[in-house]
Amino acid sequence: MLKVTDLCYNNGGLNILNALSFLLNAGEFLAITGENGSGKSTLLNILATVLQPTRGQILFHDRNIYHDLSRYRQQIGVSFGAPSGFYPRLNAIDNLVLFSHLKGNGLSRAAAKYLVLETGLKEVDIYKPYANYSLGMRQRLHLARACQAHYPLWIVDEPTNGLDSDGIDFLHSKIEKHCANNGMIICVSHDKNFIDKHQHREIKLLKIMEDKK
Repeated sequence: MLKVTDLCYNNGGLNILNALSFLLNAGEFLAITGENGSGKSTLLNILATVLQPTRGQILFHDRNIYHDLSRYRQQIGVSFGAPSGFYPRLNAIDNLVLFSHLKGNGLSRAAAKYLVLETGLKEVDIYKPYANYSLGMRQRLHLARACQAHYPLWIVDEPTNGLDSDGIDFLHSKIEKHCANNGMIICVSHDKNFIDKHQHREIKLLKIMEDKK
């Protein structure tokens, strides 16, 4: 269970998020929608611990995430999508193994290979440097890193960007299986057709209008 209470974020005097509260239970898919500038990516960055809120509380399984950040980070899979996030000179397997060890999960090379092949990346491509990957290949690798069964919570931003129909079908399958196994997903996507394929809850963020004096 993820419980967010009275979450606020202020950047240089500009309120991006204001008093946001919600509860996400096991097996649920939560879609975050809203116009540009409403704070969708900011919210994901806070939940992924890239940013720290100005005010508010985040509980994961009844524990404040800031009391043990390492423990929380080991339980979340994060995909903010291509093109960034991996070492350009390393191949898919080396990148996954490196990031898993940095996170404290210790993924084996065999397991990493299975994950990247599962996304639809071809075996001939998984040993190429990340810098040589197309947008769709990069997106598949991001999803391979984030959408692992041992992460109870997946936090994903525009996961269908760059994916072909086979890649989107793979993603649908992973989401269905994860939720069926009591996993949780928080997703930002402009692809309404993608979101509507899944039973979901939705939070629509509104852009905060500042008074002009």
